[in-house]
Amino acid sequence: MSPKGPAVAEGSAEPLTGLVRILDRALRRLGDAGEEDLACRLAADSWALLAKAHPREAERFNATLHYLTRRRPLPRAAPTVPGRPGAANVGSDTQV
Repeated sequence: MSPKGPAVAEGSAEPLTGLVRILDRALRRLGDAGEEDLACRLAADSWALLAKAHPREAERFNATLHYLTRRRPLPRAAPTVPGRPGAANVGSDTQV
């Protein structure tokens, strides 16, 4: 890296593409560090900002969202007592 910043070879990606790659890596690391919700919100915001004018760059954040949500288990609903929506099936409340 030169004192002026990283060397940019002729024909390399434009600055926007480089920034997208950097932000993508940071969001993935943020998610891997346990901050999945924050990383997802930031990835979604990034996608929304780029979707119309820069769809290829925006697509990277779509992939990031898939990466960040890949391990998330679906929330499990508590069992309910028939006839009592929302009531937990404790066992002592139920009459047979």
